[in-house]
Amino acid sequence: MDVFFLDRRHGSSRERRNPRPGAVSDARAQRSYIRKKFDLSQNPGRKPGDLTSALANAHSERQMIFFFLLHFVATMIVWQHHMYFKFRQRAAVVPEGANLYWWKRLVPPVEFGTMHAMLLQLALIPMTMARHTIATLSATSLARFVPFQHTLRMHIHLGYVMVLFVFLSTVLFFVFFGQGCVDQRSGKEPLVKGKESFCDSMKSEIMLTGYGLFAAFGIMGVTSYLRDKMKYELFYAVREATRPTVRRDCFPYDRVVNAVP
Repeated sequence: MDVFFLDRRHGSSRERRNPRPGAVSDARAQRSYIRKKFDLSQNPGRKPGDLTSALANAHSERQMIFFFLLHFVATMIVWQHHMYFKFRQRAAVVPEGANLYWWKRLVPPVEFGTMHAMLLQLALIPMTMARHTIATLSATSLARFVPFQHTLRMHIHLGYVMVLFVFLSTVLFFVFFGQGCVDQRSGKEPLVKGKESFCDSMKSEIMLTGYGLFAAFGIMGVTSYLRDKMKYELFYAVREATRPTVRRDCFPYDRVVNAVP
């Protein structure tokens, strides 16, 4: 991995593939060194400005930035592909002028795309825990582009993205089905076979499964954020208690989306 270090004999910077013992390899040390380099070359004795600090941080974190961008693009491609597929399907199902027309046209596609984006996160998360594979790939030229030394940060990032998707999807479900239930009870939305389909869906088995999944991911997200402020034994017990629920119940969203009137 390419890192910068300071040659103490001449005070110059050089770039080596395999740094010698004592070379600067820590990201924080790299940022400090680059800030100092910019400062000495431009305005000696003056503290680096925000732009200089931002450039130094971007350089030292260039591999993680590349990973974040690559992950964002891949997630958006998966989301857009499945969202558009469902959007075209809904065009033939929802009649013009129907109550909550655009809600019925847009919410199921958005949720359908989000579901597959979450599945992508679930496929990537185990890769960040494959230690032997990571160690093997770290010795290849791929390590110049992929920050294998920061797989823990990648794992945390993927987990937070997953929790965010689950949270947003659940909130959107509540708003959509709640509004549909209110409209059916007020007579604005027609009943389906004499039943309040929106209201019944919110109490169905699959929706109750979704509530449990939302609670499990919420607990995992909160405990992960507070991991440095709580005892490890408690953190481990909570994660092990919620892990089976996540594995068993992922993902009910496709069945709920397909049940939309």
